Amino acid sequence: MNTKFHIEERVRATDSGLIGIVRDIFTNVAGEALYTVAIQGDTKPHVMIFSEDALEAAPEEVTYRHEFEYLDKVVIARFYETRNGVESEICRGHGHIIHTGTLGIAQAASCALKRIYLNLSEEESEDCMHGA
Repeated sequence: MNTKFHIEERVRATDSGLIGIVRDIFTNVAGEALYTVAIQGDTKPHVMIFSEDALEAAPEEVTYRHEFEYLDKVVIARFYETRNGVESEICRGHGHIIHTGTLGIAQAASCALKRIYLNLSEEESEDCMHGA
């Protein structure tokens, strides 16, 4: 069967904007493709059936996260980007721990994130994997 979308492809319902994953494809009596779509974001499993005309390709899914690593006198911050389920480290920065206790760690983490921000804003098109 020649279809516009494939199983496991992210799609968006054109009328409602709901985004989901194609789980099954079948045809109706008229031979038109119908798609069973698992809707994302629901707390319970939720599927809906759509015609091909009622769906479009979903926009690329992009999320960001950061993590910190505390070393002897340094905090390393790493910034990650996930595009359609593939995560990659896009930048890192570091901050020196000057003060003792929680205040020192928070100050160093803040400095590490500021270095990431400065690297990304100044070198938007270049690799900024230095700084740690």
